[in-house]
Amino acid sequence: MTLYSPQPRPVVDAPRPVPVAMKFTLRDTTSDLLLREVRLLRDCVASARTRWDFDVEAAVVLPAQMQLLAVFNTGEFGMRQAMALIQTTFRTHLDLPRGLWEGAAHLTRLEWEAMPLRRAFIEAAPVRMGLVQDPGDWPYSSAQRSVPQGRALGVLVA
Repeated sequence: MTLYSPQPRPVVDAPRPVPVAMKFTLRDTTSDLLLREVRLLRDCVASARTRWDFDVEAAVVLPAQMQLLAVFNTGEFGMRQAMALIQTTFRTHLDLPRGLWEGAAHLTRLEWEAMPLRRAFIEAAPVRMGLVQDPGDWPYSSAQRSVPQGRALGVLVA
């Protein structure tokens, strides 16, 4: 082998997509800020999706909490950064002080088999809180995807 002969490149597998559940909670759990600013919150999620390459499979926005079921297409790369971007962008666009959120967002890595169960859990959150009787009745949920007026309203989280 000479000094200038090409070296074989190692074969590197592409990162496997990783499913995760994310939960963002306001420090003031009596607040309805997330509902009042749901369009801004949606834009913050869209911005993070563009930057960190993840898809939102299910989502719900509650008065003081947002839950997302997401798949990070580049493996574990960018998970925490995406969550921090959502929180920081939301807070700074509203010109609110630090301490708006109850610490860092909560992240749970999931097995693919758990995705349908977690989707149902996320979409049923408004029912568990007593806000509606049927998940499809909550306007700030991906459960609206199956309801014709939900698609027309354009209020889906992501």
